Amino acid sequence: MSFQQTHGGYEINLLEDLPEMYTCPICSKLLRRPIQTARGERACESCYRTAVGDSSICPIDNQPIDIKKEIFMDKYLERTISELKCYCKNHKNGCTWKGSVREVENHEGDCSFILITCERCEMSITKMEEKVHEKQCPEKEIFCDYCKEKLIRRDYENHLITCKNGPKKCPYACGKTVEFSKLQSHLSTECNSIRNANTCPYSILGCKESVTPSTLLNHLQEFLHIHTGYVIYSFITIQDENQRLRENLNTQCKEYKKLLDKEPTLTNETKKTSVLESVMNKYEEEFRDVKKKKKKTDEKVDELYRKHGETPIPEVDDIKEGLELIFSQYEEIETMISSGSLGAGNSNSREYGENVPSDLRKFSQEIEAIESRNAILSANTSDLENELRKLKNTSYNGEQIWKIDNILFRLRQATQKKQGAFHSAPVYTERGGYKFCSRIYLNGDGLGRDKYISLFIVIMKTEYDCLLEWPFKKKVTFELIHPRDQSLNITESFTPDPKSSSFQQPTREMNVAAGCPKFLLKDDLANKNFIIDDCIYIRTIVS
Repeated sequence: MSFQQTHGGYEINLLEDLPEMYTCPICSKLLRRPIQTARGERACESCYRTAVGDSSICPIDNQPIDIKKEIFMDKYLERTISELKCYCKNHKNGCTWKGSVREVENHEGDCSFILITCERCEMSITKMEEKVHEKQCPEKEIFCDYCKEKLIRRDYENHLITCKNGPKKCPYACGKTVEFSKLQSHLSTECNSIRNANTCPYSILGCKESVTPSTLLNHLQEFLHIHTGYVIYSFITIQDENQRLRENLNTQCKEYKKLLDKEPTLTNETKKTSVLESVMNKYEEEFRDVKKKKKKTDEKVDELYRKHGETPIPEVDDIKEGLELIFSQYEEIETMISSGSLGAGNSNSREYGENVPSDLRKFSQEIEAIESRNAILSANTSDLENELRKLKNTSYNGEQIWKIDNILFRLRQATQKKQGAFHSAPVYTERGGYKFCSRIYLNGDGLGRDKYISLFIVIMKTEYDCLLEWPFKKKVTFELIHPRDQSLNITESFTPDPKSSSFQQPTREMNVAAGCPKFLLKDDLANKNFIIDDCIYIRTIVS
């Protein structure tokens, strides 16, 4: 009887609870190569032999035993255990494989959901994600595209700021960003500040010569030594000013230290004033952020209206109206700050008197209210951005290509029941036509749950439905696009059932979804290379 290299029982998850009769009393796992003693005790072969060691005592019943004559392999039990149904040990990472104990070790050797650790950043990823992570690892060594310096990927953005050969703004302020290696060509042939110039670019440093676009290049060459003098003079001036500021700062620091040494603690009144000023400064900073958000929101709304012309967009109008109300409340508080009415009633809002504590409480309450409104503003801005994103992706020809990004993360979330369905942007068969969207379940739904990807169409309500023919009868086609070879695309088509409630005139925002619950096996998404740059692409056609 040969001793096996694999020690202990199986560490696997059965589809059903592990029966006690199949559990090794030594390692408490599913029996692997079970043996049985002459007295009927069972255990894993490796566990039993290790526990007995050089003794002749059974580790289960503590009775004497002749290990050569009184134990034997339980082949019947081994066959029974080998047919038990189990999950892959990577089930929690998204693997949907199910099979027998006999098959599990072969599967796990090739399972694409096994966890591995990146040697560079020590992040845990699945084997399926390895190629994508290899490109995106923040600790990967790369070379700067401009200066060829070796650096870590996470430092690349900061490196570009100081890279000598990296893209910089044109020194003649034409508005373009130019790589250092292409600067001479840009200045000679492209720079609008030079081509359209009526003044010398060095006029800001002191050059008084008048030029025209046709004479500027000759002027720059002729006055090169004078311009260089202007630059050196300016540099020396900046150095002197910098030194003066340093000395001034050092003097102020010394004076401040002397003041602290003389008066180690602030008076209560000074403390109150300091706190109130801090609160007001905090508000003023918050208000600046709000102004930026307001400007950004207005730009997004304008963009929507430019795209849709006179077509009304009620959702956007409601959001904008709410934002205008919140912004006006901010402006009221800003006016109060400017006039000093949030101080102690003095003409100078920074001169606080005996009323500082009550003013501070009052103003703090105002700040809390403003912060609450700001949270609403942020949420509404987010809603508006979602509306804008959907409208940007809306088409009016009954066809849509839906890009789903972060697909590996979404698959894990779906498998762990943390994410259900999600939807594409809406699509119209034509202007004033049927409105629909696609719905996908990455962990399947209905008949496809846990094993397949399910893909459905959802008919949506519009203000034009009363003019359309019902039930909806157009042919629906789903197509998963293979990024490298479109002859490998997966396509499913169907004609709507006119009796189904999914294709009747909508009475709510969305009808019940209908489509393909078994559109694609989940494992095929990675195994057949449909994922590229952590994205998949789905085309939906209504014709």
